[in-house]
Amino acid sequence: MGIPEPERARIVEHALPTLAAFNPSLPDEEFQRAEEAGSRLAAYFTGLLERRRGDGPPAETPPDLVTCLADSLAPRQAVGVLWAIWAAGYESTVGGIVTAVLAMLDHPDQAHFLDGTWEQADAFVTECLRYDAPVWGTGVSRAPREPVELGGVLVPPTADLRVLFGAANRDPAAFPDPDRFRPGRSPNQPPMVTFGQGPHYCLGASLARIEMITVLTRLRRHLPDLTLAAPPRRCGTGALRRFEELMVAV
Repeated sequence: MGIPEPERARIVEHALPTLAAFNPSLPDEEFQRAEEAGSRLAAYFTGLLERRRGDGPPAETPPDLVTCLADSLAPRQAVGVLWAIWAAGYESTVGGIVTAVLAMLDHPDQAHFLDGTWEQADAFVTECLRYDAPVWGTGVSRAPREPVELGGVLVPPTADLRVLFGAANRDPAAFPDPDRFRPGRSPNQPPMVTFGQGPHYCLGASLARIEMITVLTRLRRHLPDLTLAAPPRRCGTGALRRFEELMVAV
């Protein structure tokens, strides 16, 4: 993204509280804190874009993303893109890596998938993404155009609907024995929906898979005796399956 290294800690300081707003049941006080943190983050991105606008790097240096956005999009649009890249391209990947490490430690009988081919490691990561998706739902609200019955409940057009990827990935009609961690499931089963579907399929899905496979296979190779040292502690951010800590022993 081209964010100066000394300023990256500030982004983390503002971005992590902002992510709490993904939780639709967040208390009003916490939502207000999330809104304030989001405003500070937007102000930082706005200032960074202003500094980069019309002041690109030398011709021999590839431009960074902030510079490209500053010269091609309106400020509000550019801020939205930077925020989306941070939240979807960084925080969700961190969550995916940590949940996959936990799956590796909780299911040592299946960790041999990480010792074989790239395709076997990818099968392990795919099951991690299905079994415990790093993003369990979307923060974007949906509403039906007309009343519709879902699961025996009549949903009116005024309803606030959220898609829960985690629930879809545990649908027993789609995934037999869904609560069992089983890499290499039948290819005839429908794909897990962690990365979305159709025109909204995640642009960074392949990169996220590569990052997860790289971390897991290297951990297996270099720290084969890795174990949990304490029960993991999750953050209460609702849709984002983040961890407060994951303590391990080597």
